[in-house]
Amino acid sequence: MKIGVKLVSLISVFNIIGISILAGVTVTLAHREISRLAEEQAYSLAQKGAEEMKNWFGTYIETTRTLANVMEGYTDIPTEERRMYFDLMLKQTIIAHPEAPSVYANWAPNALDGMDADYANTPGTDETGRYISGWTYSPTGPFVEPIREFPFDAVMHVTGGEEFVFEPMVILIGDKISISTTMCTPIKDNGTTVGIAGIGFELSGVQAIAETIKPFGDGYAFVFSSGGSVAAHPDSERLGKDMRESERDTFGSSLETLVDAVTTGKSVAFSAPSVNGGGGELFSTMLFPLLSVRIRNHGRSLSASQGTRLWHPSIACFISVLSLAFSLSC
Repeated sequence: MKIGVKLVSLISVFNIIGISILAGVTVTLAHREISRLAEEQAYSLAQKGAEEMKNWFGTYIETTRTLANVMEGYTDIPTEERRMYFDLMLKQTIIAHPEAPSVYANWAPNALDGMDADYANTPGTDETGRYISGWTYSPTGPFVEPIREFPFDAVMHVTGGEEFVFEPMVILIGDKISISTTMCTPIKDNGTTVGIAGIGFELSGVQAIAETIKPFGDGYAFVFSSGGSVAAHPDSERLGKDMRESERDTFGSSLETLVDAVTTGKSVAFSAPSVNGGGGELFSTMLFPLLSVRIRNHGRSLSASQGTRLWHPSIACFISVLSLAFSLSC
C-alpha cells in the first residue's frame, strides 16, 4: 500500500476515533441535561401546585381565624346574648360555605357565659349545657347539633391550644369516596384557650388541583399531610391511608427519604427506579401543602431514545475503524 494512502487512512482513523469519543461525551451530557430538565419541571410543577393549594386552603384558614377573633370579644357582648350571637355567626358562615361538612365552636365548660346548667340539652349543647354548637348545611337549609365527638379536653390534648389541621379522614357517601379534614383555631382570653372555632371541609379541591399536574403526559402528583396521610392520589383507594404503607410499592427503599421530608416539612428531590414495574425515574418536592410530583418513565425513555440516535453514528464509526485497521495491516 502506498504511503499516501496509508497516511490518509491513519488520519481517517484518528478522525473517526475523535468522532466516537465526541458522540460518547454528547450522550452523557444529553442524559444529564434531560435529568436536570425533568427535575426542574418537577420542582416547578410542585411549587405551582402547592401555591394553588395553599390559596385554596387559605379560604378555610381565614374563616376559622375570623370566627376565633370575633369570639374573643365575647366579654363585650351581654352574657345572655352570647350564644344567640355566636349561633347566628356560625349559621351565616355555613350558608357562605355550603360545601363544608360543618362549622363549629367548642367552648370549655362554663367559659362562655358561666350559664351552662341553664342551657342543658338545648340546641348546640350537651347534657351539661356546654356550648358545642356545630352547624351543617342540608338540602333543607342549615341546622345545628352538638359536636359531642370532639370533647374540649381531648381537642386541647391534640392541638395544644394552637392552630391545628387534623389528619384527613375518608368518608363514604353512597358509592363515592370522599376525604375531608378539619381546621381549628383557638379562642383565647388573656392567653388562655377558652374555646376552639373550626370548620370541616372536603379535600376535593386539592384532588382537582393534583389531577391537573401531568408532567410529560404520564406523570402525576400526590398530596400528603404532615402526618403522612394520603390526601390526594390518582388511585382513590389510597386516600386517607398512611403513606408508609400505601406508597411502598411506588418508592421502595426511597420511601423513608420521602416520609422524612413530609413529616419534617423539608423540600427534597431524588430519583429512584419504580418498584411496581413502571420503570423510569421519580422526582419529588414537598411544600405546604405537601405535594409530590412523579415523572414516570421520563428520564429513562428520553435518554434511551436520545442515546439511540447519537450512538448510531458511533457504531458505524467503530465498524469503519475495524475495516481501516484491517486494510492497513494488509
